[in-house]
Amino acid sequence: MAERTLAHAENAVNAERSTPNAERRMLVFRVIRITLRTGLALLFLFAAITKLIDPAEFAQQIANYQLLPWTVAAILAVFLPALEFCLGLSLIFGRLETGALIWAGSLLVIFTGALISAIARGLSIDCGCFGRSIENTGTVGPLIRNLMLLVVTGLLWFSRRNSPKQTANESSLSLLGRNRSSGTRS
Repeated sequence: MAERTLAHAENAVNAERSTPNAERRMLVFRVIRITLRTGLALLFLFAAITKLIDPAEFAQQIANYQLLPWTVAAILAVFLPALEFCLGLSLIFGRLETGALIWAGSLLVIFTGALISAIARGLSIDCGCFGRSIENTGTVGPLIRNLMLLVVTGLLWFSRRNSPKQTANESSLSLLGRNRSSGTRS
């Protein structure tokens, strides 16, 4: 009986000691996750804005892949940047994150497939990733970048299950030291 009580007391002490470490790990996890999500969001926002500046140029960059007719390229030149902009906003504000990550991953897979197709056919084209703002002659660099972005998207996708479910309002309240349910300071 005394051994059980002693073991129980030791477990309680060990649990107390590990709590600050667990909280630190959770904080580090949150910071890394928010940094990755914000970086991906800013990249999509930047890509969208640079393409929307000159949709005709972006349509030509899409057509250079020689995968789609010009009319489809022209439609995509307006639709894709708008979608990228919405994805960027969704990711930066943490709203509809699951859907945004699915769309982001899907777009990256499609873009990566188009780049692989261009490489396989020996095309030396500007990838069109950032409109005319950044020259991307050659396709290997953008291919590597897309693969890294796919890894980031995958990490965000799989880590969302371990991420604490907390809305922006709850985060703001906790930073202010307020209890959500009562509105009082904690």
